[in-house]
Amino acid sequence: MPQVYSWRWLSLISLTLLALAFLSGRHRTALADETCQSPYLPKITGQEDFVYVWTLGVDGMGDGSDKLVTIGGNPQKTDQYGKVLSSVSVGGRHEAHHGGFTDDRRYLWMGGLDDSKIFIFDIAADPAKPKLV
Repeated sequence: MPQVYSWRWLSLISLTLLALAFLSGRHRTALADETCQSPYLPKITGQEDFVYVWTLGVDGMGDGSDKLVTIGGNPQKTDQYGKVLSSVSVGGRHEAHHGGFTDDRRYLWMGGLDDSKIFIFDIAADPAKPKLV
């Protein structure tokens, strides 16, 4: 008569195998990739120099407007790394939401959720200090 394993044993074996796979370090081999971008965008390779953060405006803080904030993102550039390099106010609270690059990566567009306005920033002329166009 064939031996039948209970669900309890199968669950224990599955969890053990999962734990061994996790502890073996195989979970660390995933590579980062850009998601939700146009297939026509040039692929980014190497270290990025800047991180662009689309921030919500808050009453009583600065001018209270949504802003595009540029932060140094390259650890090799220790004078800039992790520091706010610039911020560009859009002159109002629009509930900063989604954004993306144009296909040539020269412009960054950011949208507001409250009023569906789209703000376009030139990041090609001076990537550390984008300009609202």
